Amino acid sequence: MKTGSRKPITYLVIFAALICLISVIACQYGAKGIPASGSPESQAKGIIDGAGLKGGLIVHLNCGDGALTEALRLNDSYRVQGLDHDRNNVRKARAYVMSKGGYGPVSIDLMTSDELPYVDNFVNMIVADDLGE
Repeated sequence: MKTGSRKPITYLVIFAALICLISVIACQYGAKGIPASGSPESQAKGIIDGAGLKGGLIVHLNCGDGALTEALRLNDSYRVQGLDHDRNNVRKARAYVMSKGGYGPVSIDLMTSDELPYVDNFVNMIVADDLGE
C-alpha cells in the first residue's frame, strides 16, 4: 500500500470530526445562537428575538408540560397555542397555563392529526422541539 493512499481517509476523518463538532454546537445553541437550555422564559425570549417576531400567533408543537408555551407569550402582542398528540401532556399543559393565569391568550389543544388545524398564512411562527414523524 502506498503512503499517498491514506490521505483521503485522513481528510474523511477530519471532515467527520468537524461535522460532529458543528452538530454539538448546533444542539447546544440552536438556531441563531438561541440557548437550547435555560429557563422557559429565556428560551422564549431567545426564540422570538432570534426570529424578529413582533406579535401574532405562535404555535408550539408537542408542547409537553406547557412551560415554554406559556412563556412564548412575551406580551399582549402575542397569542400562543400549544398542540400535543398526548392527552396527558395536554392536561398537564392546560393546568400549568391556568396556574399562571394566562389561559385564553395562551391555549392548549389536542392535536388529532398530522396536519395543522389552521388556514394558510394564519400562523406567524411555529416552535417545535420535536417535529415527530
